[in-house]
Amino acid sequence: MRRAGGAGPCLALLACLLLPGQVAAAGHSDAIGACQQLLPVFVTNPASITVATDDEGEDRPFGVRIAWTGGRAGPGWIRCWFLPRSASGGAWQFTQVESSRFGRLSRYDVQQALKMLRLKQREARVVLEKVPATPTVRLLYLLQQVLNALTLACVYALVAVAFTLIAAAARTIMFGFGPLVALGGWLFLIVHVGLQLRLGLPAGVVVALALPVVALIAGQGARLADRLVFRPIRDRNGSGALIASIGLMIAGNEAVRLAVGNRPRQMSVVADARIVLIEGHGFDVSVTSGHLLVAAGTCLVALWLAWLIGRTEYGRSLRAVSQDLAAARLVGVDVDRVVGRTFLLGGALGGIGGLALVAEYGVADHLMGGAITFKALTAALLGGLGSVPGAFAGGFIIAVVETAAAGYGSAAWRDVYVMAVLVALLVFRPQGLLGTPRQPSPEEQLHSG
Repeated sequence: MRRAGGAGPCLALLACLLLPGQVAAAGHSDAIGACQQLLPVFVTNPASITVATDDEGEDRPFGVRIAWTGGRAGPGWIRCWFLPRSASGGAWQFTQVESSRFGRLSRYDVQQALKMLRLKQREARVVLEKVPATPTVRLLYLLQQVLNALTLACVYALVAVAFTLIAAAARTIMFGFGPLVALGGWLFLIVHVGLQLRLGLPAGVVVALALPVVALIAGQGARLADRLVFRPIRDRNGSGALIASIGLMIAGNEAVRLAVGNRPRQMSVVADARIVLIEGHGFDVSVTSGHLLVAAGTCLVALWLAWLIGRTEYGRSLRAVSQDLAAARLVGVDVDRVVGRTFLLGGALGGIGGLALVAEYGVADHLMGGAITFKALTAALLGGLGSVPGAFAGGFIIAVVETAAAGYGSAAWRDVYVMAVLVALLVFRPQGLLGTPRQPSPEEQLHSG
């Protein structure tokens, strides 16, 4: 019989109480052991346990029913159903779980329950292990916090670049990136369920197929916002564009909430294999394969943006529009087309940021884009609004401050620390770290005069 490692006294009690004849029945011990792994979700410290199986042949689903008495929640039962062995190559694969406490759980819910148990077991091991506070351990712990910040920095940087590109081209701050980030995350969740869970495609293939879909839909959403809202008021003075942007953010957030509901959805992390970089010095430094994939993808995006802005006709037109819109029109630049493409690019980056967030952390929520939007805007302001390298630098700074707050102090104060850093920088360097003070164009000077 196989028992879930680290599940504590509950599973030790199971090993003693299960009937020997039931455990050894016709190779069913693996299925019984798999069902036992879920017990800590439903009951702790049961007084007694009984097990029964339901086997109607290899072409029919196989059931395991575990009932208990005692425990905090009182008596109850769970029934685990597995796919027919003829359809699963002889392996035991969950199809659903029924319980007296929570009703029917789908295969997806079972995956999340097992993931939650693994995380709790990992946290328990970390708490029990005492790490000596030597200088080497402190240094390795600091390195681990920096590595933990990388994925978050990449997501912030992608959306911060979108902010800075649109601010440079359209002279406005596009607050509507929050819904686009949430849209990207939910689209990836849908593609993941359809391709990986239903068809069994590898995680890398799922991400590769989802990436263009997410980028195209989110980009077209931003471009539609420019065409319907920002283009008609582009040449007007005042704060109309800013107010319209805030209205788009509110409407977009509400539309996402109505479409997906208030309940967060969880999924298995796409790449959670842990790679140990340094070990044997009192504290092991490690990363996940997801961290590396997100970091590598962001580096590729940064290189592509450097080529796009520096070496293409669109990049030259964008630089001209950002420096002097009226002069760009005079030399034949199609301003509306350049700004529309910039909104398309910014929306695609926002959607990709949402994809990376869900793929790495495994949670999709209709509010997930709100916090990312303001953190990314803060990153863009820190680096210098209008500077693409500054957006990447600002995203890394914000992520490091947040991770340091959680690792060395209280995570509840992390937003306070982030805003304190922003205020301090804007007081002493209003243009940001890599930004340059912008000189108003003659047209703007005429209007202001």
